[in-house]
Amino acid sequence: MITKLENPLSDSYYALKELVKSDTFPWYKNKADATTPDFFSHKLLSRPGGGEPHLFPTAASEYLRGFAELLYSVWDHNDIKVNCIYRMNINLVLPSNTDTHSPPHVDHKFPHKNLIMYLTDAGGDTVVNDEVYSPNEDDVITFTGLHYQHFPKKDARIVFVATYI
Repeated sequence: MITKLENPLSDSYYALKELVKSDTFPWYKNKADATTPDFFSHKLLSRPGGGEPHLFPTAASEYLRGFAELLYSVWDHNDIKVNCIYRMNINLVLPSNTDTHSPPHVDHKFPHKNLIMYLTDAGGDTVVNDEVYSPNEDDVITFTGLHYQHFPKKDARIVFVATYI
C-alpha cells in the first residue's frame, strides 16, 4: 500500500531541491541494460552489501547530512518513528518516448520500507504491488513491496529515494 506523506516544504528542502537541479551537482551515469535506459544517480548512503564488501550502510556523499536532516523533518512532521536508514540516493531519469518502465524490484532482500520524494514534475508513475501513484512535484510517498517506475515523457524525473525500518 502506498501512503502519501505531508512534505513540510522547509527552506532547507527548497535549497536541496535547487542544489540537485543546478549545473554543479555531481551526477554519475549508470549504463543501460536490456530493460532500463541510461540514468544518473548520486549515492548519499550506500546500501549494505550492494556490491560493496561490507554489510552496513556507508556514507557516500558530502551532501548526506543535509538530506538526512530533510528525511528527519518529513518523518517528524508525519509522526513516523524510524529505527534505521539503509540507503539514500538521488536518481535522475531522462525523458523517453517509449511506454516502458524499470524492472519490478525490491531494494533489499530483507524487510524494509521505501520513501520517494519527487523533486520535479516530470510524471512517470510509480507502481507498487499493482497500485499506481501518479506523482506531482514535492510529493512524498512511502511503501513496502515490489515496485517499478514508468519513465517520464517530457522532462527529467528527479527523485530522492530512501530505504528504512
